[in-house]
Amino acid sequence: MNIRKHLEQFSASIRGDERPVGMLLGAGCAKSVWVDGSPLIPDMRGMTTAVEERIRDEGYSESWERIHTIGEFDEENANIEDILNLVRELRPHAGREEIRGLTAEELEYLEDSICSKIIELVDKELPDTESGYHSLAAWMSSIERKEPVEVFTTNYDLLLEQAFEEQNVPFFDGFVGGHRPFFDSYSVLNDELPSRWNRLWKIHGSVNWASEKSDSSIEIWRSLNEGEDAAVIHPSHMKYSQSRKMPYLAYLDRLKQFLNKPEAVLFVVGYSFRDQHLNETIIDGLRGPPSAQVFAFLYSELKSYSNAQEIAKQNADLSVFAKDAGIIGTQKQEWESSESDSDPGSDTIGLDWEEVESNQWQQQFQLGDFEEFGNFLGSVIGR
Repeated sequence: MNIRKHLEQFSASIRGDERPVGMLLGAGCAKSVWVDGSPLIPDMRGMTTAVEERIRDEGYSESWERIHTIGEFDEENANIEDILNLVRELRPHAGREEIRGLTAEELEYLEDSICSKIIELVDKELPDTESGYHSLAAWMSSIERKEPVEVFTTNYDLLLEQAFEEQNVPFFDGFVGGHRPFFDSYSVLNDELPSRWNRLWKIHGSVNWASEKSDSSIEIWRSLNEGEDAAVIHPSHMKYSQSRKMPYLAYLDRLKQFLNKPEAVLFVVGYSFRDQHLNETIIDGLRGPPSAQVFAFLYSELKSYSNAQEIAKQNADLSVFAKDAGIIGTQKQEWESSESDSDPGSDTIGLDWEEVESNQWQQQFQLGDFEEFGNFLGSVIGR
């Protein structure tokens, strides 16, 4: 199958001003920004490795290995968010006695160390050079829309906020106020702001959120002061068991609400479909009006994304586009190949060719790279 016709479809979807357009951006987006030969922010695997190094250096190797044994994590499936979830599930049950071989002190250390290392890794600023974030912001500010662009992200960093502000893109993130902006779930689900105010929904929390727990609920606000005890790091079991005022649940409801809009289209970039609750929300949203569509752009080869494949094979409105192949209308599609003794070349953003065997070339889908996706958005607005 030739990728070009799909690129034309994507271009038409984001060029017009009629359809509701949303983005779901994962950890792969932040990794696409490189500074001095390294990603500005690592992906989940990189974060997991960095946290492990800190914990072992501080003398808690046995605690780290014990949590891996309990969670049945190995080098292939270890994910720092899953590990944090398990630590938080065990911690309330640890009193004077050990819980599954871990003391209360060890669990407290693991949670604090994981969160502080995540903050250290993601609390970065965009470089002055162009990035996929700058291109996204420029595209958002280029077209007057009847519906606001809605950006959902699982990332904790402030790269989106920085890009929006540098490009003078107004946005609403669910927090209201000036002294200590507080989260208002009603405004998230019932906002009536002008469409030029785009929406930013940070599903897993943010480094500039702070929280305070009382006997009956948790209050969350956006922190404005340096040094304040900030950083609300979801995910954990808390995001399901606490009050529905928690941002996580409100944002998932908002995603489902978005997918129930007529003719809605959601572009997914940098997300590997590892959050089962988020996946279920997407599936539930697609059970509504049949006019909604989700296009998921994956960075690597299709075989690396088993969850995405399973969902796409059961939901015709979710199309997956990986580097070498895709699943469209529940059916697997191989990208076009060509026999040539030289590189066929490509003058189309989002498309490349790779020699897979001697004189045998295959099309390569490139929009799973957030930097290339930004270039694609730029080409749509003539940038």
